[in-house]
Amino acid sequence: MTLLHVRNLSVSRGPRQVLDRITATVEPGEVVGVLGPNGVGKTTLLASILGLVPSSGTIELMGRPAGLIPAKERARLVSYLPQARDAAWPMTAEMIVALGRLPHGTGLRAPTRADSDAVERAMQATDVTHLRSRPISQLSGGEKTRVLLARTLAQDAALIVADEPASGLDPAQQITVLRLFRQLAASGRSVLLSLHELHLAAMWCDRLLLLSHGSIAAEGAPADVLTAERIAEVYGCSAHVTESPEGLIVVPLEQSARR
Repeated sequence: MTLLHVRNLSVSRGPRQVLDRITATVEPGEVVGVLGPNGVGKTTLLASILGLVPSSGTIELMGRPAGLIPAKERARLVSYLPQARDAAWPMTAEMIVALGRLPHGTGLRAPTRADSDAVERAMQATDVTHLRSRPISQLSGGEKTRVLLARTLAQDAALIVADEPASGLDPAQQITVLRLFRQLAASGRSVLLSLHELHLAAMWCDRLLLLSHGSIAAEGAPADVLTAERIAEVYGCSAHVTESPEGLIVVPLEQSARR
């Protein structure tokens, strides 16, 4: 069964049409990347799928209208890593990660063994166990990103929605995060993420949605979407695109004619 099905999704903000009739799917075991220049609606698309932004069209989770699924049940199906990494309170990293277990509990009950195990697995997967006692307000940007990603993983949702999860991470950490998403997909979970890093999208995603001016400019396998011609058209820059034994390699080179 299709995990996420979006049909004719449109979002307007005042007179501006941000998204125009977007149709897309995410299947179990997929990593799907959402690409596009700044301001084309990537974050709006993710937020509307989560019900955080008013939209028209149809959004289904596991074949059910998303708007009819109770909030707590929906939180067990979908977890979210937002683009904003700020934390309002100086909670420890471990406490932040434990918040991911709230959809699985009732009221103010004490954490169960399953909760503790899920928190520990998530912290190990994102390499933040050594930060467990540190207030999140004292962490670097990259450390905050990994702690908040651990919270997202601890939720044990079937679909992870991540808005620019590679932002603020060094190259090794970016690879670690994308490899983790691939491992989650191999276990049957799914990931929908927005990216600016074309080389990561090319190497680690199963399918890509390339947005331009609020619509889908291209959809499909990375090799079909990330051609030099399409990158020039959508991003306004030239790029070196080549196949290698490791996968598709995409290197933006220089600004070209304005798109």
